[in-house]
Amino acid sequence: MKLFGKQYPTILHLLTGEARVVERLPFLFGYTSSSDWRLDGPEDVSCVSLQKLADQSYALEPLTEGGTANLLLDGEPFLNQSVLPADRPVTLKFGRDLLAITLASNVEKWIQTVNLQEWMVFNGKTNAVLGNAPFQGIGQLIASSGQPFEHCAIVPNGLGSPAFWVSNLPDLIPPSVAPEPIEEAPPPPVSASPEPVTIQKPASTTHGEYSCPVCWQHFEGNDILQIASHPDLRGDEILGAAEMRRFIPSQYDEDGNPLDDFGLPARDIACPHCHHRLPQGFLELPQHIFSMVGAPSSGKSYYLSILIHELKRALFEKFSLGFGDQDPEYNIELNAVTSRLMSASTAKEGMIDK
Repeated sequence: MKLFGKQYPTILHLLTGEARVVERLPFLFGYTSSSDWRLDGPEDVSCVSLQKLADQSYALEPLTEGGTANLLLDGEPFLNQSVLPADRPVTLKFGRDLLAITLASNVEKWIQTVNLQEWMVFNGKTNAVLGNAPFQGIGQLIASSGQPFEHCAIVPNGLGSPAFWVSNLPDLIPPSVAPEPIEEAPPPPVSASPEPVTIQKPASTTHGEYSCPVCWQHFEGNDILQIASHPDLRGDEILGAAEMRRFIPSQYDEDGNPLDDFGLPARDIACPHCHHRLPQGFLELPQHIFSMVGAPSSGKSYYLSILIHELKRALFEKFSLGFGDQDPEYNIELNAVTSRLMSASTAKEGMIDK
């Protein structure tokens, strides 16, 4: 499968790794026996049509009248025709099947960038990363983390698409409870959860090489905090008892990765002032902050959603540039709003709930 240059609609099954490169349209996939790709599910009339429109764009259309499959496109109910974005994949929950659909000029390379063996799990409300796990281990990771199940979201590493809310996947990831602790001999003193410590704040909030995208205060690189990984290291002096502890590292592994007090790698970093997690690549890429000011209900959310959508489209079409999320979980709610707004067929469907 060596396809380069022209963009081909490509469908990747996120649970099995099976893929289809679509060269003949329209292309039907679903549970009906007449589908071009018959998914492994009960015989049903539910299917989705991938088709090419008059303006040469590609669109997905649900054909589910009388069917029983539950369809979610980018986390929203999939009820009407939706144009396939040219610059990023979309996710589709089709019954018990999870799919990613994209336009790829190098199909093999795109498939290889998606790590289906490692799903990132995070709190979609606070952007706190819980860790990575195979799909079968996601429920266990959420249960042991203590995070609210309904706030958690997942996405395969490398996919670069809106994430799945686990609350939308009860048939695949049922809510679970933390396992009962096993009675063991008391651990040695070094394994006891250390007491919270007060972190010395940087001397200045107006000077420093870096600026926090959340609180905008400045700091130097040696003031940056690490975020603990071990589930017993909860309780932050600023963000509260539910958040993982922020700390200045004092021990490292052989590769130079900072370790928390239980010896687990602590790769996520946080602002030394507000303690919010800093986005991936924060230390490697220059950061720029753009402010938007407006009265309540003046249309800021609509403007921002349309602006991001148009930037992705225009930069790709006119300059062959990709415009994507530096840190996908930072923008999960914005991506969901944009997807809902752009796929709406009526003003009511596109209304943003506050």
